[in-house]
Amino acid sequence: MQVASDSETLRLLSESGMARGGLFCVEVDIPSLGFFAHMGGVMSMLRLCERLALKPCIRLVSCNYLEPTRGPCFLEYFFDGPALSAAESRLVSGAPLARIESFFDCPGWSQDDFPTLAQSHVFWSKYYSLRPEVSAHVERIAAEKQIGVDVAGIHYRGTDKIREAAAVDTESAIRHIRTSLALHPDIDRVFVASDSHGFLDTIASSLNGFSVSYCKDELRSSSEQPIHLAPVADQYRLGHEALINCLLLAKCGVLVKNMSDLSGWASVFNPSQKVYLMNRPSGEGVKWLGFPERELIERDCFVPGLRL
Repeated sequence: MQVASDSETLRLLSESGMARGGLFCVEVDIPSLGFFAHMGGVMSMLRLCERLALKPCIRLVSCNYLEPTRGPCFLEYFFDGPALSAAESRLVSGAPLARIESFFDCPGWSQDDFPTLAQSHVFWSKYYSLRPEVSAHVERIAAEKQIGVDVAGIHYRGTDKIREAAAVDTESAIRHIRTSLALHPDIDRVFVASDSHGFLDTIASSLNGFSVSYCKDELRSSSEQPIHLAPVADQYRLGHEALINCLLLAKCGVLVKNMSDLSGWASVFNPSQKVYLMNRPSGEGVKWLGFPERELIERDCFVPGLRL
């Protein structure tokens, strides 16, 4: 909900119970969204907290990632958030957090009000840090697969990311990847993240001369249904695998991707990496662009020669 002024925003937040005692207290329940679409919404809320001098107390409770035995907020499975004082904890526990089922229900929230990638890296690091066990897991895989700045990350989302831009078929994706890699002759290893079994079956044999690695035994889609909307037995694993792949892509010096919040967030965790986009929004797709893809589009981060 866009509001004309910060004072009016703060009044509406207070009336709704979202702002109390200097805290921004919100539960987000939007199971239609993927993991990093949730994260993007949180980033915009952090921007709001910065403007209004509020400490964020944000819980992500959507059922597609929630594993109740691990706690009531799936963001806290992976990140340590702002520490609350004893008085603040009593304030939070004294009444339920205001629950929203659309980010647009939050006064002051705007799809257009996001920090730059460089700013967002600072914002996120200010409020959240990876839990030690998650960080150790990423470092172990990165060492095992030799993922670093001399590796190209490839992200291919093959299911539902078609509202913003036209889908990229496997043949076109391979062509765009080869074009991008040709600009970096010093790179001979690639790390691939994908929700598509078919793409993984194809890319290793299509990149002659490159060592190709990816995380095996992951949840992937064998149909057109996005994995975050498919019935799975372990919601924690669904979020864990998405985040781990993103963090591994962030360790790469070069990233070649189609439109996806998952790989877009790799540039939040590593805003200095070189990015090549394999598709671009057209027509009505532009209006659906949000964080972080919009900045990559505005920076013209496209594969050289990509057709309009």
